[in-house]
Amino acid sequence: MLPENKSKKLPSPPDSQFWVDGIINELQEGIWSVDTNTNQFVYINQAVENIYGRHRNDFYENENLWLEVIYPSEQESVQDCLFKAQNTGKAEIEYHIFLSNGETRLLHHKFLYIATENHQKKYINSIITDISETQKLKSKLVKTQKESETQTHEFQRLTHNIPGIIYQWKKNIDGSDKFIYISPNCQEICELDPADVQQNSALMWELVHPDDLEAFWKSIAAAAQTLNNWQFKWRIITKSGIVKWLSGIAQSEKQSNGDLVWYGVLLDISEQQTALHERKQTEVALQKSEARNRAFLEAIPDLLFRLNKEGKYLDFKAPNEDDLAVPVNEIIGRNIKEMLPLPVAQLFLDNIELTVSTRKLQVSEYQLVTISGELQDFEARFSVVDDSEEVFIVVRNITERKQAELALRESERRFRAVFDSMFQFMGLLEPNGTILEVNQTYLNLFTIDNIEFVGLPFWELPGWLPETISKIEKSVNSARKGEFVRYEVDVKKNDGNLLTIDVSIKPIFDEAKNVVLLIAEGRDISERKRAELERDRFFTVSLDLLCIGGFDGYFKRINPAWEDIFGYTQKELLSTPFIQIVHPEDRYATIKVFQQNVGGQMVVNFENRCQARNGSYKWLSWNVVSFPNDRLIYAIARDVSDRKRAELALQHSEAKFREIAVREALINRINSMIRNSLELDTILDNTVAEIYNHLQVNLCCFAWYRPDEIPFWQVVKEAKASNINSCLGDYPEAVYRPISQKLLNLEICQIDDICSIEDVDLQQIFRDIDMASILALPIRTLSDEIGALICYRCGVAPPWMNSEIELLQAVCNQLEIALNQAELYQQSCASVKYANTKNEQLEKTLLELKRTQSQLIQAEKMSSLGQLVAGIAHEINNPVNFIFGNLTYAGDYITDILGLIKLYQETYPQTTPEIADEIERIELDFLVEDVVKLFNSMKTGAERIREIVKSLRTFSRLDEAEVKEVDIHENIDSTLMILQSRLKRKPNYPSINLIKDYGKLPLIECYPGQLNQVFMNIIANAIDALEDRDQGRKKTEVQANRSTITVRTRIDETNRAQIRVCDNGVGIRKEVIDKIFDPFYTTKPIGKGTGLGLSISYQIVVDKHHGNLYCISELGVGTEFIIDIPLKQSSLT
Repeated sequence: MLPENKSKKLPSPPDSQFWVDGIINELQEGIWSVDTNTNQFVYINQAVENIYGRHRNDFYENENLWLEVIYPSEQESVQDCLFKAQNTGKAEIEYHIFLSNGETRLLHHKFLYIATENHQKKYINSIITDISETQKLKSKLVKTQKESETQTHEFQRLTHNIPGIIYQWKKNIDGSDKFIYISPNCQEICELDPADVQQNSALMWELVHPDDLEAFWKSIAAAAQTLNNWQFKWRIITKSGIVKWLSGIAQSEKQSNGDLVWYGVLLDISEQQTALHERKQTEVALQKSEARNRAFLEAIPDLLFRLNKEGKYLDFKAPNEDDLAVPVNEIIGRNIKEMLPLPVAQLFLDNIELTVSTRKLQVSEYQLVTISGELQDFEARFSVVDDSEEVFIVVRNITERKQAELALRESERRFRAVFDSMFQFMGLLEPNGTILEVNQTYLNLFTIDNIEFVGLPFWELPGWLPETISKIEKSVNSARKGEFVRYEVDVKKNDGNLLTIDVSIKPIFDEAKNVVLLIAEGRDISERKRAELERDRFFTVSLDLLCIGGFDGYFKRINPAWEDIFGYTQKELLSTPFIQIVHPEDRYATIKVFQQNVGGQMVVNFENRCQARNGSYKWLSWNVVSFPNDRLIYAIARDVSDRKRAELALQHSEAKFREIAVREALINRINSMIRNSLELDTILDNTVAEIYNHLQVNLCCFAWYRPDEIPFWQVVKEAKASNINSCLGDYPEAVYRPISQKLLNLEICQIDDICSIEDVDLQQIFRDIDMASILALPIRTLSDEIGALICYRCGVAPPWMNSEIELLQAVCNQLEIALNQAELYQQSCASVKYANTKNEQLEKTLLELKRTQSQLIQAEKMSSLGQLVAGIAHEINNPVNFIFGNLTYAGDYITDILGLIKLYQETYPQTTPEIADEIERIELDFLVEDVVKLFNSMKTGAERIREIVKSLRTFSRLDEAEVKEVDIHENIDSTLMILQSRLKRKPNYPSINLIKDYGKLPLIECYPGQLNQVFMNIIANAIDALEDRDQGRKKTEVQANRSTITVRTRIDETNRAQIRVCDNGVGIRKEVIDKIFDPFYTTKPIGKGTGLGLSISYQIVVDKHHGNLYCISELGVGTEFIIDIPLKQSSLT
């Protein structure tokens, strides 16, 4: 410990949880923590929601959600990584996930495994990073590097194949110049060797045409002055006398010493220049033709006609012949009057005359029956070109447009009909509140005419009360600013009646987010208001607890029953968060229930405890429903404290019996483990491990006393917490004498507090290793060796309880027997080694001894199990008989009381006010109906307990040595009941399917207890095989081929009872089937099987019952054990 610093008082640190939450929620990495004991999330930060696109409540409600969104092909690798983290402390992996919108992301996930000092709490902490963008950038970088290398190679190839000269030219500050690089095309275009040009740049300048030389150098000087891009076109004369046009473009870069480096390209544009010259000559000729074509194109897109001013067709174009009135071959050369109906032809002639005279475009519409026989609508456009008297006519079929206009008018009519037939009144307003239109519902409501108020402000409509006009005007001003407004207001009809209207005003925006229209809507809610008033009256008089709560956790309204039952005032309850009066142990469950309800579950039923004003707690049974749109929760609660007290009393009784069963199970488990082995080390290892795990001590060890010249204690075995140093080794007896003397006197040494040790030095030894309490029990073997079973607790430890001491004493008794057996076994081994010459005979004798001994141990185990089960069944049966025996009388009493009440009601139908109030208070009708249901449920539960006790007592007949006539089916059922927990559903796997196919069997003479042992061994082996097989299969495979055990009974053709136990497991190999009935042969891992179960079963069936036991198995199909025994044993003996 650090010395106290009195010079300065340090500030108090901030709340650690708030501090950590504040930091973690700002991280971009997702952080979560999972309790491995419950597989539940205990913490999730904000970044997890951003990465997974899910709310953190989704993860709390579904602990496997994070795994379900992973690519299916990657889920197994992620689970392997998680398993690795649990074994090594940490692991990391990258994988892909699906978001709910279909997007995929790449995540880096680091798992960190941590545990508390006593390993009672273990967590898997996760750090998740979204590396999708990082991975994309890496891919782009690699791609860019590859492209850069490729481009360098391609550039070299490009410079050889590009149709031009690429160059790098340097103009020095002293006026000299040099080509740093010039591409090979210089030879083809300029007839100069590139190497020569790089040696002497003047070779290039000598080729410039004399007429272009001055302008050439001026353009370079200008570009050098401004450092802008250089562009220029000039001529050169090659050595062969050919004149060529070149086009140059370059970018200059000024060096630090003032030199200029130019990067550019020269192109041979001789052919383009020639073509340009020719094109200019052609353009003049085409201008007049282009003007005529342009006028022609202006009049297209459909039918195109060219007519003279008299109406004669000169030319036409008809993409769609169905729009014509006559066939195509009948048009050219004929007059329009011959082709079209006279009214249409005259319309055309009038437009042609007007077009020619005004030189302006004319447009007309007409109808015409086409070649197809359909009446179509057309639009004709008439135009002329220049001074010509020829008229171009473009005709377009506008039938569809006309139909669309008709449909639009019909749509407007339908809208008006819907608008006027709405139940609520609706009005369309300008942004300033001026009325544009209202529907017929409003007109009917106030019996007025539409014309009376169109153009008036909305707040001047008839019906508004004077005191509400300013409120309505303000709401319109709020809506014109973009707000949605809703309120309730009273209005007066023309007949003087008042109505309550729910009014809303919604703004409509254009693309620029400006308000262009207001929609006012109103509903008559007068009936609803009256219903709310009646509901409030019921709310007040109910004896149940009624309340309305908000999503903020506060009561919004409560009925008077709350004040009567809990003693708080209404003001106190409304100002206190609801969760504050909930029992601390029920708060988490209550919050979780309300989260489910808020999340969309309609009706939720649950129970919790709430504190009254006097400090007591009352049990409440809740029915809760939420309305998310209103952010309100409506709830009804009933005080069920009396029922809960009765249930708790029953649970306390059951817990007492469970504690006895757990203790006996531990003793039998330790007894089984230490007796299943004759190895001393194995016996001691199993014992200290089981005690360490069950008693939750920090250290459990076993030590031998060694009476040498200097006596000492030798600690040979230990089981300890990870933070405790090993205590294996030798310890002088003199140092620990206060403890040693008690152990050597075969007394229990119990030290509840180290401070009580009078020996100061010994007390300090224990303080140094943080030991707080000690419990040591002595053991003495047949060879007078003394050992001790010692338990330690560290830190602040509670006193040792009598139950713990009694448990350890029982364990020591069993351990003493096991040690003596191990000692005898070691002596036997020594004798066998000494008499090696008679090895074969002695080995056979030893094997037989070991077999007999194991069988005795097995028989003793089964006997202990039978005694335990019988004892528990007896202890349960007594109170159950008491309950069951009194149920009949209780039922008669209840019937008599209910009959008397009914007789009173019939005889005295007019009761006193006091009796009527009491009947209403206790809800007599409900009690009369519910008491019968309660009594029937109690009777059903008692009968179920009697059935369980009967099964336990049937199975417990393990030590009966006499032959009895029994119902074999009853014995099989009792065995299946004992194994029921192993047949039930396991995490991630369905329950094992059990099929009972019982035939008609008579009572059979047998040793019932021994046959129960046979059934137990065979059925338990079948369950083991199916569980091992399912652990190696995927969940889909398990569901497709569900594990099944079938038990069949029959009378075979030899008049013997036959029992078959069949499973659909993996089967047994033939070489294994030949050995399965051999003693000590097992295929199970060490510590899980002794190899005696089937051997003993074989002896019981064959030797004891003169029957047969054989196995039939096929790999991949399953295994079947067949037992057949005679119906009578007495006739055989």
